Amino acid sequence: MQNLDNVVRACLRDPALKAKLIANPAAVLAEHGVPIPAGTTIKVLENTASVFHLVIPSTRSSNELADDDLASAAGGGMRDGDVPW
Repeated sequence: MQNLDNVVRACLRDPALKAKLIANPAAVLAEHGVPIPAGTTIKVLENTASVFHLVIPSTRSSNELADDDLASAAGGGMRDGDVPW
């Protein structure tokens, strides 16, 4: 998600990049290292002073792990001696 954050920040500084992202989001995101699964449609929306877009996440797709599966998955934890900061 870091690459996606970088693209959004760059668009705030570069109106031409923002216009390009709005016109062809998949291409711009791919150019910036954001993987786009085949068959995915991307819509870029811009909030304004009078319009705010609220995005409701989709329900879990069949290829995602269930919460119980995630709880038993390895990785992401701290090892003994790791400092939490």
